[in-house]
Amino acid sequence: MNRPRLLAKFALVAAGVIGSAAAFLCFVDKDKVDIFAVMEDVSRMSRLDLWPGFHSEDIPCALSDGERTYLFHFPGSPKGFSPLPDKPDVLVFDGVHPAVFGNIRGRIDGVWVAVSIPQFSSASSGRHFSLQDMAAVVLHEQFHVFQAVHHPDWQVNDLVLIRYRVDTAETICVRQKEIEALRRAVAARTREDAAGWAETALALRKKRLADLGAERVEYDQNLHLQEGLAEYIQYRAAGNEPSDAPLVSGFAPKAIRELGYFEGRCFAELLDRFDPRWKDGLEAGLFRYLDERLERDLQDAPGGNVFSPKEEEDFRTASRTAVSERTLELAKIRQELSAQLGLTVVFDFSARPLSFKMFNPFAIDMLIPGEVVHRQWVVLENDRGTVEVINRPCLTKINSRSRVTRLVVPGLSRRPLSNRIGRSLRFLQDGLGVYLNNAQFTYEGSSLMIIRVY
Repeated sequence: MNRPRLLAKFALVAAGVIGSAAAFLCFVDKDKVDIFAVMEDVSRMSRLDLWPGFHSEDIPCALSDGERTYLFHFPGSPKGFSPLPDKPDVLVFDGVHPAVFGNIRGRIDGVWVAVSIPQFSSASSGRHFSLQDMAAVVLHEQFHVFQAVHHPDWQVNDLVLIRYRVDTAETICVRQKEIEALRRAVAARTREDAAGWAETALALRKKRLADLGAERVEYDQNLHLQEGLAEYIQYRAAGNEPSDAPLVSGFAPKAIRELGYFEGRCFAELLDRFDPRWKDGLEAGLFRYLDERLERDLQDAPGGNVFSPKEEEDFRTASRTAVSERTLELAKIRQELSAQLGLTVVFDFSARPLSFKMFNPFAIDMLIPGEVVHRQWVVLENDRGTVEVINRPCLTKINSRSRVTRLVVPGLSRRPLSNRIGRSLRFLQDGLGVYLNNAQFTYEGSSLMIIRVY
């Protein structure tokens, strides 16, 4: 049965569990970006020797300025697009095409397309972007399309994050030392110093991953390939220095996702220094993972560098402080969820747990193992149907198989107007979309709705 979907536009990025590490954006700039000026910079950057076999001009891309969507290098004429009168090789769509909702790779008419919404500033960070920055992001997404075609096994399964270990002072300390050692390796002026700090970073990485299991190690390594390399392409195209990127901070699981970008880019930059033909080797299948290749290249290095006793103590102190502050922060997050005014909808999926279809890995907080707050959007499904939550916080409780047994969505403005046909339940209210079969609901007072799925 056809039905409206709250997150229908997000379905285009679904590949496995999560589509890509998309930066989902809204239009906040007062001034429209000149899409063609961005594409001129993309064309200029594409002449750089960025990656073997990667040719930007062969990869379709769709860019929107908020009023129209422009399609470049596309083989054919998809529905809704028409040739631009003065640029017949460019197709245009009036409005924002449903496939365009951030910086992602998606599909239009079954064709992989690099998608971007160029903007002068970020709504979340306030950072300002030049046309060169915007063009480099387009190349980042085009490289994701290249990966999808040439390396479909470079996929990450973000479900690993849902049951990640909660940070302690020790895990934070090791991770921050690893990040700092890698930063020093990339910034080192001498080959010897770079090798020493790279060895230290690799040793700390092994310590961080030692008891996390093979699945989490593979997740890290695949993140290096998929996201780290795309960011490496972006930085090289824009001519950015390693120091231009902010260091990874925060807490697992979000920090683990961000670390994959940072480490993958840094490993690639170090391989450029120690193994100039590494990209050809990776393309030829001579090795699989960046960290393992770098470790091989450093096997004859004299030994790792060490932090001073003062630095070691500073890391420990900062980590203990961070854990104390995080404890208070998580308590506040839980309190804010329970204190929201309006109707709270509680889903009981214990009889038929739902699987994660999509969620934003950059907008989650783990309260305790098995309890995750989603601050932006999440899509859950099973054979009974789908539940979608967008732009409102919600809480998922997760079993040992990473399936959701309970979902709490607070703060609805009123009782939803449900469309009930037999045992099916359909409604869309305040960013909550419910499309379930074999579902029953009851109200407990005026502020609590309970939905059970059988």
